[in-house]
Amino acid sequence: MHRHLRWKLPLTLSSVALMIVACSEATKHPVGPDLASTPTPVFGLGTAGNGVGACMGTDSYAAGLTPGMSSEDALNCTANDISLASATVTEYSFTSATGPFTPLAPGATVPCTEGQTIYARTSAILQTSATYRWDVGIWIATDGGDARTGSCAHFNLVPGTTGVPNTDNDACGDMASASGLTTVPLDVLTLTCTDTNGNGSLDVGACIGWQNQLNSTDPTDPKNRICPITPPGGATGFRYGTVPDNKAKCNCEPFQLPIDVLKTAKLEVRKVCAPTTDNGTFDLLIDGSNSFANNVSCGGTTGSQTVTAGSTSAPGAVHTFGEADFTAANYSTTYACSNRVGGAARGSGTSLGPNNITLQPNDDVVCTFTNTRLPGKIELKKALVPTNDPGVFNLFIKNSVPANVATATNVGNGGTTGASGTSLPPGTYNLSETAGTNTALADYTASAAVCVTRVGANPVTVTAGNVTIASNDDIVCTITNTRRPRLTVNKVCVPTSDNGQFNLRIDGAVAGTGANAACGGTTGAVTVTAAQHTVSETGGTGTDLANYSSVIGGDCATDGTVTLAAGDNKTCTITNTRKPTLRVNKVCVPTTDNGLFNLRIDGSTAGSGANAACGGTTGAVEVSIASHTVSELAGTGTSLSNYTSVIGGDCAADGSVSVAAGQNKVCTITN
Repeated sequence: MHRHLRWKLPLTLSSVALMIVACSEATKHPVGPDLASTPTPVFGLGTAGNGVGACMGTDSYAAGLTPGMSSEDALNCTANDISLASATVTEYSFTSATGPFTPLAPGATVPCTEGQTIYARTSAILQTSATYRWDVGIWIATDGGDARTGSCAHFNLVPGTTGVPNTDNDACGDMASASGLTTVPLDVLTLTCTDTNGNGSLDVGACIGWQNQLNSTDPTDPKNRICPITPPGGATGFRYGTVPDNKAKCNCEPFQLPIDVLKTAKLEVRKVCAPTTDNGTFDLLIDGSNSFANNVSCGGTTGSQTVTAGSTSAPGAVHTFGEADFTAANYSTTYACSNRVGGAARGSGTSLGPNNITLQPNDDVVCTFTNTRLPGKIELKKALVPTNDPGVFNLFIKNSVPANVATATNVGNGGTTGASGTSLPPGTYNLSETAGTNTALADYTASAAVCVTRVGANPVTVTAGNVTIASNDDIVCTITNTRRPRLTVNKVCVPTSDNGQFNLRIDGAVAGTGANAACGGTTGAVTVTAAQHTVSETGGTGTDLANYSSVIGGDCATDGTVTLAAGDNKTCTITNTRKPTLRVNKVCVPTTDNGLFNLRIDGSTAGSGANAACGGTTGAVEVSIASHTVSELAGTGTSLSNYTSVIGGDCAADGSVSVAAGQNKVCTITN
């Protein structure tokens, strides 16, 4: 069992081993040889480990001066005749082995980040409990090992310095209990902070060898060897000269340096969204910084970031995490933290942060923010003009699939898909309708859906029937159907038996079934716009309007104009009264009489009745619906005194006759 004498200092990491990079051997012992050349060791076995940089076990095995060395790891080093009383760091640098250096006050520690390189100017204080020991050598491990094997820097004592006697008068100093402590400058050690052995201190492997006694005058006797081993100036001379003369008479206790190792942990912040297709972007924060995750989408992460976790002497550090740069009102937010390994919970909540978390050395924590997009609401309503219109409609709200997400069947004015709105994930929805039972869309003009916010009634954009809602939106949309007005034009004739035909027109065009409409015909109910319209007619086939007097009535003004509002049903009539005719015929006795006569109606010569000969006529003369009087005057060269006259036919003997609409009467004057 090795005895251990350790100088321990408080550290901030649980355990850190320091690896030392060796300098050239010439700088490790002031009386060392010139290493411009490296001759083959006199006692070497020819292996690479026997060159500059070998440790004490390798040198002892190679030199062959330590009895019982069957291999390079045969040393058991159970003695503490000489030991390291302490080691100190006087100054340090994080830049290079040549500085610049920062002085270290007595009792202070050097803080180093795990894995960081430190250049420490170091010295060791040796003490001995023996009366006298010769040719003391020190091997300092440069590879994190125990200095028995591996890579080492070598030092020997300089005769004549404080506490270094030299009774054998060679180039390697000795130690005696009477001489007190000896300080050995170890120059600048290059150290790497690495937490490996968990012992709470920074161990540096070291071995001390010495000659246990001198009892021979033979210079070749191992008990009386001269240091350095011949040839002086060889690459291994000082190291071989200071190997122990007994494989147990050596000390391989490590020493410790006053370095406080800063500890680290890992922290990652992740973003999860519901739904996963949410298009939001977020800043994820560690210690208030978004440099790790700026404007990341759902599924984004800061990545696992290395952060401080105190030090070996004061473990643990508080950090913050959070999220920002998004519309928080659109989401409900939760977070949960857990260790990456094992999944142990490390806290949860609903705050966006900054949230505190204390990280211990080597913690590896993942904090996940879950943002659930809050729904919006849509209500689709039906409005009718006029409001008492009996039409019914089917209303639909559809998503992008498209699938119905809300419906209303056979609803009339004021009908709705839901008075409080339908909760829907944010997105774009289509608003539409179909005709309900016994309803035809052609009977209506339909507005595009118009949407407003429920509170404040701010307008919401609707494009091609599509409306987009965001979280917390609450909108009401209305499709308004306006009943198209209808106008009917009826044909009335006086007399009703009149055989005329008429083209019934609305706004200058034959409408509905109004082409060649007979008396009693109609356009039927024609859908028109809500506006002013004009009703008129033209004569149909074989009909001359000049044969009629026309009157427009019903819902139309006499000039044929009529104004219709939404839902109106109006009827206009065009009454055509056939103008009556009266014919006056001339009859003579004898028929061969050559008299000429002027045939008159109501005191005026009518039609073709001027100078009418016997058998002549006025022709059918249009007259008013009234009583008329037929008479005659003598024509050219004729004297009525030469005749006796009788009025007959449809006329009374006094020539009077009453004519009604459409009548064609004939009166005769017989001379």
